[in-house]
Amino acid sequence: MADENVQEAVSKLFTLPVFVLTGALLLPWSDWAARGWALGLFALAVLALRRPLTLLVLASFSGMTRGHGPSPARPSPPRS
Repeated sequence: MADENVQEAVSKLFTLPVFVLTGALLLPWSDWAARGWALGLFALAVLALRRPLTLLVLASFSGMTRGHGPSPARPSPPRS
Protein backbone atom coordinates (compact mmCIF):
# COMPACT_ATOMS: atom_id res chain seq x y z
CA MET A 1 0.00 0.00 0.00
CA ALA A 2 2.72 2.50 0.96
CA ASP A 3 4.80 1.54 -2.07
CA GLU A 4 1.86 2.28 -4.35
CA ASN A 5 1.38 5.73 -2.79
CA VAL A 6 5.07 6.56 -3.16
CA GLN A 7 5.07 5.37 -6.77
CA GLU A 8 2.00 7.44 -7.58
CA ALA A 9 3.45 10.57 -5.94
CA VAL A 10 6.77 10.22 -7.76
CA SER A 11 4.94 9.66 -11.01
CA LYS A 12 2.81 12.80 -10.56
CA LEU A 13 5.76 14.95 -9.55
CA PHE A 14 8.01 13.70 -12.34
CA THR A 15 5.69 13.32 -15.30
CA LEU A 16 4.34 16.87 -15.63
CA PRO A 17 7.72 18.66 -15.52
CA VAL A 18 9.18 16.20 -18.01
CA PHE A 19 6.35 16.78 -20.48
CA VAL A 20 6.50 20.56 -20.04
CA LEU A 21 10.26 20.72 -20.51
CA THR A 22 10.21 18.32 -23.44
CA GLY A 23 7.45 20.28 -25.13
CA ALA A 24 9.12 23.63 -24.51
CA LEU A 25 12.45 22.44 -25.87
CA LEU A 26 11.35 20.29 -28.78
CA LEU A 27 8.44 22.25 -30.26
CA PRO A 28 9.34 24.00 -33.53
CA TRP A 29 8.81 27.52 -32.18
CA SER A 30 10.38 29.20 -35.22
CA ASP A 31 7.95 27.43 -37.56
CA TRP A 32 4.98 28.54 -35.46
CA ALA A 33 6.28 32.12 -35.39
CA ALA A 34 6.82 32.13 -39.16
CA ARG A 35 3.18 31.16 -39.77
CA GLY A 36 1.88 34.14 -37.80
CA TRP A 37 -0.43 34.69 -34.86
CA ALA A 38 -3.52 33.34 -36.60
CA LEU A 39 -2.32 29.75 -36.36
CA GLY A 40 -1.45 30.14 -32.68
CA LEU A 41 -4.83 31.68 -31.91
CA PHE A 42 -6.54 28.90 -33.84
CA ALA A 43 -4.67 26.27 -31.79
CA LEU A 44 -5.66 27.99 -28.52
CA ALA A 45 -9.28 28.25 -29.68
CA VAL A 46 -9.36 24.54 -30.49
CA LEU A 47 -7.99 23.69 -27.06
CA ALA A 48 -10.41 26.03 -25.29
CA LEU A 49 -13.55 25.09 -27.21
CA ARG A 50 -13.07 21.39 -27.80
CA ARG A 51 -14.53 20.11 -24.53
CA PRO A 52 -17.56 22.46 -24.25
CA LEU A 53 -18.60 21.74 -27.84
CA THR A 54 -18.25 18.00 -27.32
CA LEU A 55 -20.35 18.16 -24.16
CA LEU A 56 -22.98 20.23 -25.93
CA VAL A 57 -23.24 17.73 -28.79
CA LEU A 58 -23.36 14.75 -26.45
CA ALA A 59 -26.01 16.43 -24.30
CA SER A 60 -28.21 17.04 -27.32
CA PHE A 61 -27.95 13.37 -28.33
CA SER A 62 -28.68 12.12 -24.83
CA GLY A 63 -31.83 14.22 -24.50
CA MET A 64 -30.46 16.43 -21.74
CA THR A 65 -31.45 20.07 -21.81
CA ARG A 66 -29.87 23.06 -20.17
CA GLY A 67 -30.23 22.88 -16.41
CA HIS A 68 -32.31 19.73 -16.48
CA GLY A 69 -31.60 16.05 -16.43
CA PRO A 70 -32.73 13.55 -19.01
CA SER A 71 -36.31 13.72 -20.22
CA PRO A 72 -38.71 11.76 -18.05
CA ALA A 73 -40.05 8.55 -19.47
CA ARG A 74 -43.43 8.76 -21.11
CA PRO A 75 -46.19 6.93 -19.29
CA SER A 76 -47.42 3.90 -21.12
CA PRO A 77 -50.94 4.12 -22.60
CA PRO A 78 -53.70 2.44 -20.59
CA ARG A 79 -54.46 -1.15 -21.48
CA SER A 80 -57.87 -1.98 -22.72
